[in-house]
Amino acid sequence: MTKALTVVERAMSAKEPTRLTLYEALQMLDLRGGPSEIAADAAISDKFLQLARDMESMGKLDQAYVIWRLCKPVEAQVWEHGEEVQVTIPRWVTWESDLYVRWKEDPKREWEAFCLRRLGMDANTAYQRRRVWELYAETLGYDRSKLERAGISKLQRARAQVARDWEAGGVDDILINMLMGVTYDESGEDSPDGETYKHPPATDDTLVEYLRERRQGQSRQGDSIHFRFEMNNGSDRVTCWVTRPGDPVSVPVDLAVVKRIGYASIDAELSEDEWEQAWDSFVKEWKK
Repeated sequence: MTKALTVVERAMSAKEPTRLTLYEALQMLDLRGGPSEIAADAAISDKFLQLARDMESMGKLDQAYVIWRLCKPVEAQVWEHGEEVQVTIPRWVTWESDLYVRWKEDPKREWEAFCLRRLGMDANTAYQRRRVWELYAETLGYDRSKLERAGISKLQRARAQVARDWEAGGVDDILINMLMGVTYDESGEDSPDGETYKHPPATDDTLVEYLRERRQGQSRQGDSIHFRFEMNNGSDRVTCWVTRPGDPVSVPVDLAVVKRIGYASIDAELSEDEWEQAWDSFVKEWKK
């Protein structure tokens, strides 16, 4: 292993590795792992799943993460007709030395058997877990701590609506806040009496009722335009999420390249009045 993968070595050598140790090792493998780490990846993933099975909601999120990784393609050395060849295959196919040939003959059957044999669940359950991580973490970019606040049951319940909103061009801020809540830190306000949430995650009944309203075409986004801002990782670009009156979802607009406070260029997707409102809101947010 490379020097950068010492965290992976620790996870492999630990007699009883913690969940965090294994999680960090998998993230390191995502960043720097290659064909030479395939065996370590499988071993660590297997240990991680074993721990996840002993936990409740948090464990199911861990399962969702691992299953999502297992379905990603990787470069690996495999044996075929007595020769070693390098191929691009789903990560789970690397878990057993003789799996590649069987997978090549019938991918669906082998995946279903793998789910039962190695994941301890049927293929449909694995599919549902993977889609949760794929949507909320990979596509929408929410970190794991926020997903924990929602819990996998609520994330699954809202997934179809959240996916439809994203395909329509944005997210429903009310629905996302109902899933994950809003902390005082996130709102930029001081917490009274040490409380964590300004708006706690919604109850199951409240979430179900709101999803029913959304399916019936009702909107609860309010009567005034709303702006929310996100700094894009690794760049100085800002995305402005614009919710216009009556719209059920927030639409992303490329707001600014931030060089100094007071400088921005905003795309023509906003009207002149919206431009001014967005910029005023952004300056206030930036100065917090």
